[in-house]
Amino acid sequence: MKHKVLWNIFYGGFGLIFLNLFLRTLFLNYCYDYPLIPVLGCVVCLAGVLLAANFILEKFPVLLQYSNRIFFGGLAVQFMVLLWMGTHLETVGNNDFGSVYHSAETWVLEQRFPEIGYFAIYPNNMGAFLLLKDVFQVMHWMGWRHFFLGGLALNLISIFCAITGVYFLAKKLLGDKAALLSFVAFGSWCPLYFWVAVFYTDMLSLGYIPWVLYFCVKALEASKKTGIFFGVGWWCAACLTAAIGSCIKSVVWIPLIAGFVWLALQLDKKQLAAMVLCAVVLCSGVNGIFQWRVNGWLPAESREKAFPAEHWIMMGLVGDGSYNHADFLLSSSIDSPEERREVARNEIALRLKQRSPAAFWKFLQIKQLRSFGSGNADVHHFLEAGPVHQSIALQLGASYGEYHYIYEYLSQGWLVLMLGSLSCIAAKGIVQEKLKIPLGLCCGAILGLWMFLLIWEAGQRYLIAGIPMMAFVMAAAFGRKAKITKK
Repeated sequence: MKHKVLWNIFYGGFGLIFLNLFLRTLFLNYCYDYPLIPVLGCVVCLAGVLLAANFILEKFPVLLQYSNRIFFGGLAVQFMVLLWMGTHLETVGNNDFGSVYHSAETWVLEQRFPEIGYFAIYPNNMGAFLLLKDVFQVMHWMGWRHFFLGGLALNLISIFCAITGVYFLAKKLLGDKAALLSFVAFGSWCPLYFWVAVFYTDMLSLGYIPWVLYFCVKALEASKKTGIFFGVGWWCAACLTAAIGSCIKSVVWIPLIAGFVWLALQLDKKQLAAMVLCAVVLCSGVNGIFQWRVNGWLPAESREKAFPAEHWIMMGLVGDGSYNHADFLLSSSIDSPEERREVARNEIALRLKQRSPAAFWKFLQIKQLRSFGSGNADVHHFLEAGPVHQSIALQLGASYGEYHYIYEYLSQGWLVLMLGSLSCIAAKGIVQEKLKIPLGLCCGAILGLWMFLLIWEAGQRYLIAGIPMMAFVMAAAFGRKAKITKK
């Protein structure tokens, strides 16, 4: 096969990175303190569920003839659970989520934009605001005032797109059994059932991510079967999906970049040149339209208050790499955009210079654990901001809840199992030649997210963007006979 050595180097490096994270998360976690025995117990239980599903599908292969029916039937049950959880975890909102939610609500009801100062600093949240505003406006015209249900509906749509995207991606690359296992892996991710009530950028953008990868697979398939025209058409679909999703959260660009690299290893230069041209035109066009709409809401003097990208890189170089209020105050105190960017760059250079290579290495270990060392996805910060109902769901999700330890152990168990699966899948990618290319797409996107979080501000909830790819990889790790579907 082409680039066999390069693929082996990739999987070797990928395996070392996530084996290191797996071991440190369990035994040398600088950032979080989880009791080992309960977490390992949850790992065993979750692994048992996936192994049992794999065993049943191997023992009764006739079930695979009805894979779509099984999937959509299971999805219907899952959505009833999600709907119940969402309605019982309703919150008045606070933090960034509250600013976006209440700004959309206030505009629809009072035609006021109360948080213009917030969006001037964080224009990256304007996409979520505009989406919620449009949905709330439609609800208002129809006489509905309970806007929380509109946000919940958006989250349910995003989750539906994410789960179906992973299912059809796994079905396309690894077959029916892996597709069903990916559904089990995704469905066993505990934070999903609590984040459903938080319609913030992390969840609203989730549904775009697997479809970007799916369209990349279709682009490769079409390029080899029907020629460059149809291949570029599917690639345009991937670019449009990523460009629209990035208006809500820019991390959606990561799977598109991973998809392009994956395609570049398999297509000729003429096809790649056409794809680059289409990507530039489409992504620039969508971004230009979105910026035009944002500029209509934020006056020029407000846009000058926006924090540059260097601010988050600067913040990611102090403490454990997560949010640092002192850096927020520093950037807020500077009026000029050029000076704000220059100060951030100087601070970045200073913080890099102050650490020896050994100290910087240890800092990177701490920072990656800040994002990958806990599986709770920080959902309790949002659920505790003015809960409307005192339900059993809140007792599970809120940090002060009587049963919160169950949520913590289950979510951490899933994370540890996922990290172990990433480590194992690297060995599978090296040994099984037929799996190098199918596994490489999602593994490349996960590696891209890991690299991004080493540079950017760290945090558990940023891991949400990687959950679709991680569910795919877990399915491949537990599906012992997974192979490329023959057409």
